[in-house]
Amino acid sequence: MSETVMWLAAAGLAVAAAGCASSAAGRSGRPLLADDFASDPLAAGWLPFGPGAYGKNLLWSQGGPGGGRCLAVVAYPEIGPGGGWESPPFPVADRRYYRATFRARTSAPAYAAALFWDRYGALAEGDFYTALAPADGWTAQTFCFRTKFPGATASVAFQTMTREPLAVGDVEVVPAARDEVLAWADAVWAAMPPAAYEPPEDAGRLLPKTIRRLREGRTVRAVLVGDSIANDLSNAPWDLLLTRAYPKADVDVRFTGRGGTGWLRHRRQVGERILAHRPDLVVLLAISNDPERIGETLGPMIDAARQAPHPPEFLLVSPHLATWGKHAADAGARHRAALGEVAREKRVEFFDLLDVWNDYLARSGKPVAWLLRDEVHMNERGRQVTARALAAHLARAAAER
Repeated sequence: MSETVMWLAAAGLAVAAAGCASSAAGRSGRPLLADDFASDPLAAGWLPFGPGAYGKNLLWSQGGPGGGRCLAVVAYPEIGPGGGWESPPFPVADRRYYRATFRARTSAPAYAAALFWDRYGALAEGDFYTALAPADGWTAQTFCFRTKFPGATASVAFQTMTREPLAVGDVEVVPAARDEVLAWADAVWAAMPPAAYEPPEDAGRLLPKTIRRLREGRTVRAVLVGDSIANDLSNAPWDLLLTRAYPKADVDVRFTGRGGTGWLRHRRQVGERILAHRPDLVVLLAISNDPERIGETLGPMIDAARQAPHPPEFLLVSPHLATWGKHAADAGARHRAALGEVAREKRVEFFDLLDVWNDYLARSGKPVAWLLRDEVHMNERGRQVTARALAAHLARAAAER
């Protein structure tokens, strides 16, 4: 298969990249949030996010884009780094996509995020974070996100990672059509060094029901269980890439995990995190584990879910990194080996994300930090590598069976 097919890249990516803004302007819905900060942000419902207090390191400032006003985060001796601003809430719908646009000025790495609350006002365990690259002067920024289960309202937030200042202006959030989100994703991918991914010949062999549903154009509900890395995977647009390859199918991705949580705890909540959602496919990804205990914790999870009246299929995903934090240099390899043993013993599908990342980095000549927004989590480039390889893995199986 060709590189274009393998990575599910759309034809005419340069056109998509150039036309994304104009397409969005013509088709997106009425803004759910729009603020140029001409009036007091606190009165409009903006709140401190992370450490900080208005009037010390969080300011309503002059010198915004176009000479207007903006939100600012500045260093303050008594307050550590990491402060920011959070928008007033706005309503969101299940499985809908949204596009956030704004202007930012920062000389050091910073974050933008989308947060979600359920109908009772409780913070959802899934969120969306993206990195803001340092640049000279004001830059136009865009990110697209989908409502995370069980979100009923959402807000956007902007946060520094250092003591360097951050300024944000002209924030807007609008509903986005799926092809608009794909155009945005394609623009990110088009700006990256291309690299081929060749799925194994037996890709999808252990997912016959999922593959059949894709081929027949039916709904595939996939739940992602794991930690914040599974949350990153749920924010990667592999569902849209699959439905572009199989336009009659509907891929419904739902993150039901929890950041910093591995299989030791998740195995006690199989009913709530897996079976209650009646999934066709369960995707399992977490680095928050002792690799020596993965078999004894993950295996029982799979066994319990298989006792359901409509048992789901499983896809185990390896860590994306060889090492992280203070772990040994072989942490990723040890996790991968343990997951491979579980996959063989339980006869479930295995997707080697570590091999995908290593191969991409070797071919592109980029350092691993180029795909990360911090020491461990994926940035938009990392999510593109992940999404396109996973979608290609499933799409090849669906095409050839």
